[in-house]
Amino acid sequence: MQQLVRKPAERAATAPFGRSHALDFLRGLAIAGVMAIHVSQSFPSGLRIIDFVFGSGWVGVNVFYFVSAMTMCLM
Repeated sequence: MQQLVRKPAERAATAPFGRSHALDFLRGLAIAGVMAIHVSQSFPSGLRIIDFVFGSGWVGVNVFYFVSAMTMCLM
């Protein structure tokens, strides 16, 4: 009786979950938020609303970690 051995390429092709474009989109938004807060700290605009919106970019760090954890769990 001959055993069937799957090659690594065949295993990767039968993964239960494919790449999620929604998670990639969230990761991109998180990166943009982190960049926004760094820009707002270096170059304050003086307008309260713009400084508030760009200053809220710290949430991007939390979102990035959460989305990355979800991606690793789905692998």
